[in-house]
Amino acid sequence: MKKETVLNVEGFVIPIRQGFYKQPVLYLNVETRNLHGEYPLTSTEEDMEAFCRSQIQSISRYLEYTKLWTFNNPFKFENGEVEYILGNYYQLNINVDSTSRQKIEMDEENKKINLTIRCKENVSKYLDKYFRHLLKNYIQEIIPELEDVLDVKSSGFKIGKLKDAYGCCNKEGFLKFDPILYRKSKDAVKTVVLHELCHIKEFNHKGEFFELMEKVIPNWKKWDSKLRLAFPEIVIK
Repeated sequence: MKKETVLNVEGFVIPIRQGFYKQPVLYLNVETRNLHGEYPLTSTEEDMEAFCRSQIQSISRYLEYTKLWTFNNPFKFENGEVEYILGNYYQLNINVDSTSRQKIEMDEENKKINLTIRCKENVSKYLDKYFRHLLKNYIQEIIPELEDVLDVKSSGFKIGKLKDAYGCCNKEGFLKFDPILYRKSKDAVKTVVLHELCHIKEFNHKGEFFELMEKVIPNWKKWDSKLRLAFPEIVIK
């Protein structure tokens, strides 16, 4: 049985849904600055309110950082633009200096990507290459874990443009992933990687294939739907 209510916590109006959830979670939409939440049937409304209060300070700080952010869709790699990279938001800070060494810094504390580059025309190419590198590292990290659970072995993977797909798998078990995935959450990327690894066992989209998906990530449909969002919500646990 699901129950919906609205909490008012230190000026934040937060719609809350109680249901078959494992733990209390808040979702923050940075673009609209709205919050909503979920909590388990085993918890009380007071428990959820206490959880919300424990997160308000960090949420308020996050919103203070982001209040003047510019959301471009499609992304343009412009100075001041908001970049959503593997589940985190950053503001892009570009410094063009022909005499400096090119470098990039992901400032987690201040939610900024600081880029120093010699030529403005190279900004998009430089950032795209760097973000592809981050995506590749993450996929390399999660593939062994997923292979063990599924009892499969891929023959490798690469990052490259695909037409109308986030990933693909050939009959030799080689995987390919579109670089657009670096603009998705880690959970969404994991769902795509899982999808392609499942094809090593089931080279189709029939019942057995989806049973494998459910075995590893029971809520995979939730993350699958979020792949279509340019600016997904932040998950606060």
